[in-house]
Amino acid sequence: MIFRSPAKRWHDMPRRTGRLYGALLLLAGCGGPVNEFVTIPEEEAAWRAAAPRLVGMPLAAIENCAGAPLGEAPAQPGFSAAVYRNQDLKNYCEVRLYIRDGRVAGYTADFDAPEYLWLHDGSNYCGRIFRSCMR
Repeated sequence: MIFRSPAKRWHDMPRRTGRLYGALLLLAGCGGPVNEFVTIPEEEAAWRAAAPRLVGMPLAAIENCAGAPLGEAPAQPGFSAAVYRNQDLKNYCEVRLYIRDGRVAGYTADFDAPEYLWLHDGSNYCGRIFRSCMR
């Protein structure tokens, strides 16, 4: 029979206590993601409100509220395409604004949310981009 000294058990105590404190910090920090999930319906509503208003808006006004586009994409002759993208792991929204004479002539939106099964379609990520434009 192997004898374990009490000193050996007390030596492990700081490690156990550190693990306990670490677990408590993780549990206490879970309010962040929960708060993010609460805003999903508002962000989806922001996209539904913003999408019809985009056509006809000046690009400068969109850049003022949504920030500078991520980049430019190929477009038809006479048009330019500004790309806006919001991504979180595999969930994303990419909106291409087709610009003619400084105004949005049309747009396409590609979004998906495979990470979270309870999301309708991932359009809340589009709402995050244009949320400030609806104020």
